[in-house]
Amino acid sequence: MVNLPQRRRRLVLIVDDDATSIDLARLLLEREGYRVLSAQDADGAVAIIDAEGPDAILINALMRHGTGLPLIGTLLLAQEPIPIIAAAGGSLRTQREVLGVARTLGAAAIVAMPFERKSLIAALNQALPETRQVRTPSYLGAA
Repeated sequence: MVNLPQRRRRLVLIVDDDATSIDLARLLLEREGYRVLSAQDADGAVAIIDAEGPDAILINALMRHGTGLPLIGTLLLAQEPIPIIAAAGGSLRTQREVLGVARTLGAAAIVAMPFERKSLIAALNQALPETRQVRTPSYLGAA
């Protein structure tokens, strides 16, 4: 685990309706020294954003009831938007389509699910460029 000084530990909000995905992302991010909060729906996410002001938000763009992409769009309309990392699972075609829409909406980074440590941290580094850099894997669009 990377031990960042307490004043520099970044707060990441995970928004996903799947508890297993939240647990995996939390484990990976906490091992890298991030503080993590989670919400399982848009209302919970907005409450945490208002109360805690996270540094970045990791959102499953394919949450049930179609709430992931609209939440991304709504959050990016804020006066001071928080960097968003859009995530999606499913087939490669579904991932490309959904994550393409998320990019068009203004997501700072995208990542495929299920999460792998390197790709998740690379996406977070892309969204928060002042964090330590990890090379972005080529399948995420890096050269």
